[in-house]
Amino acid sequence: MNRFLKTGIMSLLVLFLLNGGALQGKIKRDFLEELKKLAEEDPQIVVEVYRLVGDSYYRRGNYQKALEVWERGLKESSEDLKLLSSVAQLYYQQKKYKKAKAKYKKLIELKPGNLAYYEKLGEIYKSMDQKKEALKTWKLIVERNPKSITAHRRLAQIYTRNQMYDEAIAEYKKVLQMSKSEFWRNYARKKLLQLYRKKNKVEVVIENYKKKLEEEPKNLNLYKALGRIYTDQKNYPEAIKIYKKALGTATQNRDAYFLHLALANLYKDRKMCREAIAEYKKLIDFQPRWFSLHLELAEIYAICGKLKEAKAEYRKVLEMVGKGEIRDRVERKLKELENRK
Repeated sequence: MNRFLKTGIMSLLVLFLLNGGALQGKIKRDFLEELKKLAEEDPQIVVEVYRLVGDSYYRRGNYQKALEVWERGLKESSEDLKLLSSVAQLYYQQKKYKKAKAKYKKLIELKPGNLAYYEKLGEIYKSMDQKKEALKTWKLIVERNPKSITAHRRLAQIYTRNQMYDEAIAEYKKVLQMSKSEFWRNYARKKLLQLYRKKNKVEVVIENYKKKLEEEPKNLNLYKALGRIYTDQKNYPEAIKIYKKALGTATQNRDAYFLHLALANLYKDRKMCREAIAEYKKLIDFQPRWFSLHLELAEIYAICGKLKEAKAEYRKVLEMVGKGEIRDRVERKLKELENRK
């Protein structure tokens, strides 16, 4: 009988027992005797049985029993990579970081070329707030895999946690340069902005965005990011200018909607009545049944002293909403406007 077939037979018998089956009399004695013989002929078969049985417990959600079985298998073969990996991952999932760390260190000892083990170890150090060890581990990962965007990103995060902002900036710049994904490029830009703010160097970011816009004049994400920076700085004229410029490049309705909304909010906050009203009307053209837009427009009319128009918009809101807090609020607003005659 070949080794594969033997392992399969033993695993099926053990799983049969685990699932409520019972062996009696001679059948039981024969089974135990066969298990003993197989173990003597090839101890690894027993290890594989432990692994398969542990897998069965794991799939059924009995994680404690799975750990017990896998750990028993490791007593038979302490260097079995499959068992070690299963035990390490389950300890990590259960946030038993000290035990997980020991297992991943053993895996690295056995397979020093497997960067996935280092990455897990780095995550464990991060979770345990062992900053020095986490930094050392992720630096090693980047050295061995310099083209990994994930590795540079994780290293940047560790540098930030250690308040090593210049080093973090350098890593996020690599992410920005290497990534072809717009999502991760925007992520890197956001993190760079946060770091430059910590260093009081937001102007550096603004200049970088301006240079990038010269290279990519139709990149709406750059306009949006730059507009948000100017808004945060309360540099409203520049924010308005950049959003208006961006509208000339918007080809999708959702992008145009975002830009009109950004402008509407800026105009409203600055009590620029005519401009705010115009922008909210454009937004309503996009979404005529969104009561929140009519509500905003009504409030702008009221702020600007256009009471007739404000009441008309509030009544439109009442036609769109049912009973509840919004309706009560709008009815109170209408009464207030009636008293302002």
